[in-house]
Amino acid sequence: MKTAEQKRTGTSERPGPDTDEILREIEAFIKKKFSGRDHHRNTRYYQANFAVDGPADMLITMSALIKVCIMALERAGNGGYSKLIPQPHITVQTALEFILQLAPFDEIKCLESILEVYRGTEETPGK
Repeated sequence: MKTAEQKRTGTSERPGPDTDEILREIEAFIKKKFSGRDHHRNTRYYQANFAVDGPADMLITMSALIKVCIMALERAGNGGYSKLIPQPHITVQTALEFILQLAPFDEIKCLESILEVYRGTEETPGK
């Protein structure tokens, strides 16, 4: 039952949100999703994840995105863009920068290490 003060101020008996808990959740989210820092632009990077079947699928996806960028540049060169995309070259540049970040450099580095070990065992006499 509401007290006279709660009726007058419009507050309820239910306690408000725990500010400390909310701050902890925000901090955990920031630690999980934001990483690195671009000092040239004074920004932090937001990390997004998406699923692909593996490095080959990543390369196929990258290839498709690059092809779309090429088609967009061809069309932009002819003035065939809309008012929604006033600077198509900047849009394509942004897409290409994103594609570059998708490149599976770590996977290729790992594959090279595996191949080095494999080649090393292959050349070992008596095996």
